[in-house]
Amino acid sequence: MNKLTNAHAIRIASLYQHLTGNLIATIATSLLLAFYLSEIAEVSFAKHWLFAIVSVTLLRIPLFRIYRRLMKQQISAEKAAAAFGVGALFAGLCWGGAFLVVPVNITLATTYVAITVACVMALTCNTYQASSSAVIAFNLPIVCIVVSRFAFSEQGKILAIGVLIYGALLTFNALQTARRIQREIELQLNNAILIEDLAEQKTKSENLNFELETKVQQRTQSLNGLNNELREEITERQHVEHVSARYTTSTHQFC
Repeated sequence: MNKLTNAHAIRIASLYQHLTGNLIATIATSLLLAFYLSEIAEVSFAKHWLFAIVSVTLLRIPLFRIYRRLMKQQISAEKAAAAFGVGALFAGLCWGGAFLVVPVNITLATTYVAITVACVMALTCNTYQASSSAVIAFNLPIVCIVVSRFAFSEQGKILAIGVLIYGALLTFNALQTARRIQREIELQLNNAILIEDLAEQKTKSENLNFELETKVQQRTQSLNGLNNELREEITERQHVEHVSARYTTSTHQFC
């Protein structure tokens, strides 16, 4: 894979790494919210909403299999991101559906739901910050449901405008964070490639130095051998000359 694809795969993998905590937090928060809403007489279908969000959460469990395939490079990062985005979209629909079980007029139940969902949106954006598309997939249905339900209510206009601005700010922050994470990952990959290249060049240099040293040692040994042979030849020649000189002297004396 090229550099950009690697960086994208790393970002998507980071989403799946937080999936366990995200699913557990979703079930725990939805149970608390459903328990609170079930105690309010003016709220209906709280249990139905709880069943829906728990069902969607359980249906997201197979995403772990996609994560394993992604780590083994058996599936592309784009397909893994799309699968995660679909799960985030349905989760957002369920959390937005919490506003459908409370009255249109602003009551304590509506306020409690708004605060809870706002906290869930903030935590989800922090968890999904590596992918702006996942943040948009989660926030968009919530914002759409709140605006469509409360925009035409005298008491609900402020809530609708507030959620709209809040969702826009979270999405904008997610876009900026995703770009920053992308740049950081690409920088890390570039540094890793550079370090790998430097290590390879160092290994080649060390091997070349070793080969040169070996050749120098072999050449030195060869020269030492030739030098020893030359010395032996000189010594032998000097010995022959010495014997020849003695023989010549002895011959002259005899004559």
